[in-house]
This record gives sequence, structure tokens and C-alpha cells, in this order.
Amino acid sequence: MVHATSLGFPLCPNAYEAFDCFEKNSFSWANDHRILENPSSRKAYSVLNSGRFGHYTYWYSDTEKTQLGTDLIGWLFMWDDVYPDGQFRREPQKQFDTNHIYLKVYETGYAALHNSPFSHSLVDLKNRFAKYADNDWLSRFQLTLRDYFNGCLKEVLFRTANVIPTFEQYKDFRHQSVGAYPVLDFMEIAQSSFLTSAMYDSSLFQDFRKTSSWILALTNDYFSLFKEELELDSFNSVIAIQNEFKIDKNEAIDFFVKEHAKEVSKMLALEEEIKIKWGVNSPAAKYCFAARAWMQGNLDWSLQTPRYQASLLMQQSNERN
Repeated sequence: MVHATSLGFPLCPNAYEAFDCFEKNSFSWANDHRILENPSSRKAYSVLNSGRFGHYTYWYSDTEKTQLGTDLIGWLFMWDDVYPDGQFRREPQKQFDTNHIYLKVYETGYAALHNSPFSHSLVDLKNRFAKYADNDWLSRFQLTLRDYFNGCLKEVLFRTANVIPTFEQYKDFRHQSVGAYPVLDFMEIAQSSFLTSAMYDSSLFQDFRKTSSWILALTNDYFSLFKEELELDSFNSVIAIQNEFKIDKNEAIDFFVKEHAKEVSKMLALEEEIKIKWGVNSPAAKYCFAARAWMQGNLDWSLQTPRYQASLLMQQSNERN
């Protein structure tokens, strides 16, 4: 099996320092908003290491913004665990309705529309975003959330049909459902560098953004493969490749690694085009740098978090059984 370090990204060394404060504050924030109401949620959050994750991916930002990014990461992970990967795993109508409600909660800032821990915490995130971003960015982030929710719905539809997607079908929804778009777009706040509408809406930038999200989905699949296999969950790119092309696991991983390398090369080529089009100091170019920083931080976090450690996953599986 290929070593995880081969999934690295060209980047200046990350300036990681102590992250304990982010971990403590993020746990307190989630607990205060009652996201961690039950023991299973508390356990899931404790092994997430969101403080390490936030600090590794937004290391260039100031303390307050890094904490905000950390809380956003925690919210996305826990929302995913509770709804598309939890309660509504095979209930697309409920997933659709929930998506719609949460988008209205974000749009209006009125948590009572759903009156749940995730509604109140989402409104809190939006209010904190508003300290740094204008209404145009806040409205755009609503579309970003919509894309994420739509990806989750597509995934639930496949689960309900009990169909293993082809690799291309998996790619079609996974670049959305992995949850990368919200955390990538937050980089604008983290850097205090906001894209113009012309930049953001351009096909060149959107191609870069989609490619970046797909790379993050592939990285996540690499580290979560054992977890999916243990849970008999077929929603992983390696498993989709195996099933579609009727090849063994090692051959599927070789295919996967080549796909990852191809997408990284594509991303770097798109970044060069962006620098030529808008300049090396433009907000679009800064987004590209921050995306590579996020990818490297995500890789480093994945290598260290207990969330993907085999011994813990085996223990959790035994407890469920």
C-alpha cells in the first residue's frame, strides 16, 4: 500500500505551534451550543482533534479567525455525523427537508426555525463571519452551504437505492459532500483577502476550487478507507474503483494514487493560470496558496488524529457489536 506521505503537496513549511487553546475553546463552544448532548457525540468530538485541525489548516491567520475556522470545521463534521451519515442515511426526503431548513436558518439568522443545537450554532457562526465579511460574501457562503447539502443529498439517494456508484458518479457528488467548499471559502476571512465577483464566478477559478475539493475528498478517502471497510460502507473512491473495474484492492489503490497525482498537477497548472490572469498578489492567487496550505494541514492532521486510527476504530466497532 502506498505511504501517505506520497499524498503531500508542494508548499512552504507550515508554521505549526501550540494548538491546545483552539482544542479547548472549540470543545467548549460545541458543548455550550449543545452539539455534544450525548456521550457518543462527545466521544466523536474528542477524537476529532478539531483544534489541531483548525490550527494546521489556518496557521497563517490570527487567533480569533483560526478559532472561528476551527469551530466551522467542528460544526461540519458533527452535522455530517448526525444527519447524512446518521439519522437520514437512507431517508432522502428528510435529508432534503433538513437541508432546506438549515439554509433558511442561515439566510434569516433565525435559529428558532429549527430550534436545534445545530441551528443555534450555525447562526452563531454566521454572526461571527459578519465581523469580517460583507453581505455579498455572507450570501455567497449560503450558496456554498447549499452545494455541500446537495452533495449530502446525492449521497443519501445512492445509499437509499443500495447502489455502489461508479467512480465518476462518486466524484460527481463527493466533491460537494466532503464539506471542503465551506472551509476553503472561509480562507478569504482567514486571510482578510476577498475575491471579486468576477474572480469568483470565472470558470478558471471555479475549476480550481472544484479540483481542490476533489483532492481533499481523495485524501479523506485514503485515511478513512479502513473505517469504511470496517463498517461495510461502500462510499469511498477506492471501493468505487474496485467495484467498477473489477480489480483487487492494491490495483484500486494504484489507480487512486494516479488520480490524486493527476488532480494535484491540474490544480498547480490552474494556479499558474490564475496568477497570470490576476497577478501573484491578487485575492485569487492568495486563495490558491491558502488552498495548498489547507491540503497540507489536512494531510498532517489526518496522520495524527485518533479519528482514523485502526485500534480506535476496532474498539468502536466492537462496542457497537
